[in-house]
Amino acid sequence: MNLKITTSLLAGAIVLALPMMAAAQTGARTAPVGTPDAPAAASPFAPLATITESFDVVPGTDPNKCPTGWICSNVSSPLGTTNWFQGNDVVFPAQAGPTTGYIATNFNNTTGGTGDISNWLITPVMQFGNGSELRFWARVNTGSSIFPDRVEIRASTGGSNNGGTAASTGDFSILLGTINPSLSNAAGACAMPAGAPGAGGFPETWCEYLLTTADGIPNSGSGRIAFRYFVTNGGPTGANSNYIGIDTFSFVEGSAVVPSQPVPAFGDTARWLLLFGVLGLGAFAARRRWA
Repeated sequence: MNLKITTSLLAGAIVLALPMMAAAQTGARTAPVGTPDAPAAASPFAPLATITESFDVVPGTDPNKCPTGWICSNVSSPLGTTNWFQGNDVVFPAQAGPTTGYIATNFNNTTGGTGDISNWLITPVMQFGNGSELRFWARVNTGSSIFPDRVEIRASTGGSNNGGTAASTGDFSILLGTINPSLSNAAGACAMPAGAPGAGGFPETWCEYLLTTADGIPNSGSGRIAFRYFVTNGGPTGANSNYIGIDTFSFVEGSAVVPSQPVPAFGDTARWLLLFGVLGLGAFAARRRWA
């Protein structure tokens, strides 16, 4: 066969194979179970939200994508082939909007068979303070609890440094909550209306979470919120890690708490000064009257 023809055929096969390879990279370790609910028509952002993200379109190069203005940083060990990516509706559809309109990540964050996953999705800078409120939706695919997943929600009042290793948290020292903290194999329950993450497993249907200053969001200053996909003993052959999705993020920026000023003590000296002042004004007024 002519060398040029052979080269052209090989190039064409590679081009055709790339989408299938990307789809395989962004899939789940378990097959979907049942028919999931269709996405909601509109994203139910928090009332008065000042920062919102629907993840309907996540720009970047497949399978590594990141929302505009956000930071996606995979520091898993060893480093895998995926970061964050556009939702795969074959695994499950979005919570709202188009079927792929969510952001996802999976077990391929680490490679070499088994590793420790630490993959960060970090928001733009936001204003913390009184009245701050964070809402988002998250889930894993139905029947995936055999390979449990975990997500931490963290805050930083300084920079955006995650420490650079799978075990570090860098500037994000404030832990606001954890979905499936103990890597439970049981499917998690979702208590609605929205609440902070509980101690159970990861829900296998879309569940809304709500966090406020009562959960540790700082009462003042500015900073960032981070979602940390944190799974030890994960990867293609690990006992843990599968596929997670996050959708419909909204944040209500707060106002700084102004500390109350103490009222000066009104002691005996102040009382005498006030008395002499009143008497002095009275004497001055009398002199002017009889002048």
